[in-house]
Amino acid sequence: MGSKRGINYQWRLFFSAIAAFWLVIICMAAWQLYRVGDVKRKMVYDQLAVVGERVVDFLNRDNIAGAINFIHFIDEFYDTSPSHDMLSIFVRERDGRVTLKSGEFVPVDFSLDDGEHATGMIRYGEHGDSTAKYLYYTTRSSDGREVYVLLPYTKEVAKVLSASTTRFWLIFFSIAIMVTVLVYISAAYYGRNVRILRDFANEAAGNPDFVSPDAYNFPHDEFGEISRQIVNIYNQRIAEMEKREREHKVALHAIEEKERIKRELSGNINHELKTPVGVIQGYVDTMVDDPDMEPATRQRFLLKTQQNVHRLSSLIADITAITKLESGGKLVNVTDVNFHDLVFTFEKYLSETHLMEKGMTFSYDIPLNCVVVGNESLLTSVLLNFTKNSAAYSQGTMCRLEVYKEDDDFFYFRYYDDGIGVPPEHLPHMFERFYRVNSGRSREAGGTGLGLSIVEVAIHSFGGQIDVGNRYPSGLEFHFSLKKYKRPAPGQRQAEPQEATQKA
Repeated sequence: MGSKRGINYQWRLFFSAIAAFWLVIICMAAWQLYRVGDVKRKMVYDQLAVVGERVVDFLNRDNIAGAINFIHFIDEFYDTSPSHDMLSIFVRERDGRVTLKSGEFVPVDFSLDDGEHATGMIRYGEHGDSTAKYLYYTTRSSDGREVYVLLPYTKEVAKVLSASTTRFWLIFFSIAIMVTVLVYISAAYYGRNVRILRDFANEAAGNPDFVSPDAYNFPHDEFGEISRQIVNIYNQRIAEMEKREREHKVALHAIEEKERIKRELSGNINHELKTPVGVIQGYVDTMVDDPDMEPATRQRFLLKTQQNVHRLSSLIADITAITKLESGGKLVNVTDVNFHDLVFTFEKYLSETHLMEKGMTFSYDIPLNCVVVGNESLLTSVLLNFTKNSAAYSQGTMCRLEVYKEDDDFFYFRYYDDGIGVPPEHLPHMFERFYRVNSGRSREAGGTGLGLSIVEVAIHSFGGQIDVGNRYPSGLEFHFSLKKYKRPAPGQRQAEPQEATQKA
């Protein structure tokens, strides 16, 4: 259903504002016209009053000659005036006679009642009969004589009393045109802001991936600020939606990746378990089926069976260890470990167990005060896996562990050998479970394929980081960090091992 669209915001604003302004201008014009006419009428009345009061002044001083001369002067003065040339002045004596007359018109019935006005009182007004209207001023002298000043209300007088309409309407229309132009400019300005916001809203509704709102030239005023705030709110909502979408995709990918890893892990564990179990089963079945087997052959079969049993036991132990580490730190007791003493003990263990049977040597450079957050058993397992890896695969003559730097929170270690290293394409996969640089290498050396995975999980569970790379000019090098153990201040409760592990 199509939407009806009336007059746009700009014209509605313009017509509303201009109607209000024009109403105010017309009212002011009417009031001004009235005020101009009133002022001019008062000016004429004041002229009549001046003449009348001047005559009364002469009469009060009994200066009849002065009064006559003044009346003649006024008569001559206004003789050339189109509006005042018919001005009439006369004095009525107490007995009703008219004296000191000037002008052509003397109304006989035009008089003041004795009780109507007091001596010297100014009276304004108009008096009309069947033929004409007059403006008049009347007053009395101190001896009771009445003075009349009359001005017939002719066209010329009416023109004098009216406002100068030509100039007035010129000013009126000039102001009206200026106001109309200013209102139109203002309406266009604010209408433009509304159009910009409308265009933005339409584009945002139709195309969420439209060009940045910065391209819209909003004005630098309150209206523009409101528009920019609306745009910012829209941007924030779009950003939040995109963020939620990304997080959803990441979470979905993580779930899928976790399921994939579980499937691969289950498949790898199944495969790794089947291999020694199959070998054991084969040797045992052969010995059972051949009770007369030569003793030397039986002994060799028993040794192979024993090797695979040990391999199966190691595999189960490694799977248990890595599962325990990943199931949560609460299963691991984390405390302060003197890493120097641990490595010293580990070196003696290597010499007693003949693990370095290929002629490799192990050395270390660890400071005496190297106390870290960890677990002695797991840290020993980390060193053992490093050393087994070097002894089995490096084909080198030495391996070494040392601290190469420290800061306020961590010790940074490197473990390296002088062997053949690893092809670069295999380095990103070194900590993956059951990963082999070449097919069958772990089986030949007796490994389970989980040693370096256990190392990575253990280091991470202690709050450290680990990576691996080839060493120049030859060899493989592991870099890892361990948190420094900091003794609590006096009176401060030491964190429980479980809490420390969870934070790590």
